[in-house]
Amino acid sequence: MNPGDSLQQGAETSIVGAADSSHKSRVPAWAAFVQVTANTNDTNDWIVLPTGVKPGHVVRGWSVPAHEMRTEASSGILINNVDSDGTQEAAIPATSLWRATYVNATVGWILEVTSELGAVVTAVVPD
Repeated sequence: MNPGDSLQQGAETSIVGAADSSHKSRVPAWAAFVQVTANTNDTNDWIVLPTGVKPGHVVRGWSVPAHEMRTEASSGILINNVDSDGTQEAAIPATSLWRATYVNATVGWILEVTSELGAVVTAVVPD
């Protein structure tokens, strides 16, 4: 699905983890569910959460490969209380389900991750 197909949150899409923050690695603001695949299965590839969303905005995803999650470069937006816009990012394990909730400009995103076995992945702290 392309952004022009649906402008309301609730759509699903696939993106590719990449090491360049290109359009293919960005989570669209309109997507409610994201399937993450990989270019090279490099755990240093990343996806980028959307900016400009309203408080309470939720994005869920399924990650086939392990990868990292960031916020927009130089945005100062936090993931789990850590500035994650360039040098620090959250590690997402392979075959995991995740949920990112945007709280506000002060708190940023709260990220929760669950393994394919349904176990909560604790302490997802960007580093």
